[in-house]
Amino acid sequence: MMVSTLSVLEQTRHVMCRSLLFGIIAMLFGHAYASVEYTDATVRAWSDAHFIQALEEHRFSGAVVSVVQDGKIVFSKGYGYADYNQKTAIDPETTQFRIGSTTKTFTATAIAQLMDRGLIRSLDDPANLYLKRDKLPSVNGRDITLRDLVTHRGGFANRTFNIGSDQELSLPLSAKIVQSHRPNIVRPVTDRAVYSNYATTMLGVIIEDITGTRIDEYFDQYIFSPLGMSRSVLNVTSKPMPQLAQSYAFLPDGSTQAIPYWRVNPFFAPAGAINSTAIDMAQYMIAHLNGGRDGVSALTIKPATFDLMHNRIADNHPAVQGFGMIFMTMQWAGRTGFGHGGDWPGFHSIMWMFPEDNAGVFISIMAERPDVPLSDSLVGADYLTPQSNTPVMTPLTNIGALVSFLKNFYGEDTPTYAPGRLNIDDLVGDYRQEYRAYDTVEAFLDFLNGPLAMVSVRKAGDDKIMINEQGPYQQISSGVFWNGDLESGIDGTFTNSALWAFKWDEQDSRYYITPRLSINPFVKVAFWDNPKTYANTLMVALPILLTALFAIFWKRPEGKKSHTMKWIIFSLPIVFLMIPASLFFGYGDHSSFLEHFILGKTSHFIAAIVFANLFLLLTIVVVVGTVQSWRYMYDGHTIRAGIKRVHLSLISLAAMAASLFLWFYNFIGINLP
Repeated sequence: MMVSTLSVLEQTRHVMCRSLLFGIIAMLFGHAYASVEYTDATVRAWSDAHFIQALEEHRFSGAVVSVVQDGKIVFSKGYGYADYNQKTAIDPETTQFRIGSTTKTFTATAIAQLMDRGLIRSLDDPANLYLKRDKLPSVNGRDITLRDLVTHRGGFANRTFNIGSDQELSLPLSAKIVQSHRPNIVRPVTDRAVYSNYATTMLGVIIEDITGTRIDEYFDQYIFSPLGMSRSVLNVTSKPMPQLAQSYAFLPDGSTQAIPYWRVNPFFAPAGAINSTAIDMAQYMIAHLNGGRDGVSALTIKPATFDLMHNRIADNHPAVQGFGMIFMTMQWAGRTGFGHGGDWPGFHSIMWMFPEDNAGVFISIMAERPDVPLSDSLVGADYLTPQSNTPVMTPLTNIGALVSFLKNFYGEDTPTYAPGRLNIDDLVGDYRQEYRAYDTVEAFLDFLNGPLAMVSVRKAGDDKIMINEQGPYQQISSGVFWNGDLESGIDGTFTNSALWAFKWDEQDSRYYITPRLSINPFVKVAFWDNPKTYANTLMVALPILLTALFAIFWKRPEGKKSHTMKWIIFSLPIVFLMIPASLFFGYGDHSSFLEHFILGKTSHFIAAIVFANLFLLLTIVVVVGTVQSWRYMYDGHTIRAGIKRVHLSLISLAAMAASLFLWFYNFIGINLP
């Protein structure tokens, strides 16, 4: 059939009009992004630039990268060494890395499988419907659901103590062991998500209770084997696998410190105990990116259930990272991504996928700050002196690697500006992290972590704030603050963030703030609940308390045969100093505070608690003695006696302030972690 020229022109005009109309709609209601094509050359250029110089700067001892797209592995490479001292090469196919909390996504995958097999009816079912070895308590009359567990909204306190173990424990664990690890519930089940290793672990317990299969065997049978992940294992044994890489930290003089192998406590295995290779993780990403849409998913999960896993269910603010089923989800430069990171001493991994490009990246880095005995730091050991010919820079991080990757392939993230503003005066103050222990001496870690445990917000002009003295951050929408110059660098952490978001909590009647790449909020604290209050008080009190050592030189009052009180006063600072001494000294050459903490060894904590309670007892005696010294004027009415009583009063006040510090961090009483 012949078509007239006029007809052709008319059709062309209609096509152009439709294209123009669709273009206007796209500009008004959304953005069209060209698909990013990954090649061996483009990924290698980024990867070499990120890792080669960093290796020369002793930022890590070994790392591995794999990238997939359209169902294929387009790049894989190792950097540094599987064993730096032995100069053992890294093989992306065979060298195992500890992927830490990225393991949680495998637990989520198993839960999704049980949903599609009909063994779990709904995420809104109470967790207790499926638990046999333990039952979770209700919160304000409300059952904790599976949805609460997969989105970290169960309200549990954090517990890191004993997350590792050197005891031989076989799976499945007894009901007694499962019950012994339950932390207290410290907040109502709300929309606020606070990361919880325990929540994911209980999902692992549910998998075992439903199927009657050990969690490591379940992973092997239903995930590893179907995907051809032959070199991956959920390692619940006390021995490292032969193919596992050895991580090192670099000391200031350029020498190495081997990071000890600490086994993940078998209870927490579903939250962080997988060893895998870059190639195996590539196969895992391909399966999740496929999402069952070709009808032959080896994971036997339906497309709708994959979507439930990957798409946002909960968050602390729409502008920051949120959760699907365990998988974290976030927008960057208009693109949605999902994945998870993982950290274990010596290993820092991250997996992130981009469904619009059908692509994903897995990175695992062996890097760590050295564990230096406090005694060596105090005396200035030779190995702590930097050498000019062996620069040792701060370690690489998984967060820094992901941000570098995102910037390289998708460009700088551009925030969305929107109307609406919060009153900055209401936001100013100090915020304390919620990912912490609440009721044991483990809370003392917040004091040691310093800035990482707190966020300080102050006003910096109209619609601007400073966060931890960095900024200024500009408010770009209601409660969302932005400064693109403060994006995380290669050694960045969660709190190195270009974006922070505030949200009002109706139940707590206070604001909380969350950085973009973290799902852990910081909650605004009042004066009496602020760690800074007690730290500053201690800084003032401690020098005064130390002057109690001079009590030994006090003269005995006239007519007194003994002066027991001066010995009690003299002992006050000694007993107080024994608390940190108990925690940080006396470990020997092959042990440390960190090891005892991770492996759950309590001896040093028991000693610290004993000294803390003894200090409180002595404080009470001294305070009573101080009151009596003024009431009865034991030392007479001379100027010298008056000075002595004033000094005694100051010591009493300092001791009370130090006792408040110990109470705040749960050293008073018996609050073992």
